Amino acid sequence: MPTVVGDFTSRHVYNSEILTVHSIHAPTCCRFVDVSNVKEIKKGVSWTVRVPDTHRFIVRADAYLPRTREK
Repeated sequence: MPTVVGDFTSRHVYNSEILTVHSIHAPTCCRFVDVSNVKEIKKGVSWTVRVPDTHRFIVRADAYLPRTREK
């Protein structure tokens, strides 16, 4: 997994005891979308949400992020 996600997971779930080695280091590799107003749908043994216009939301949110270069 990208180091941004792996480092966060290591630090907050595993007391920094796991190491992620990956070529993606940019903080922009991960996006969070507020789905608090969307209904969850059961899919198998898990749950999912359908978010209309997610791509448009992410593109719009990118405009507010600082530009970083992949390492």
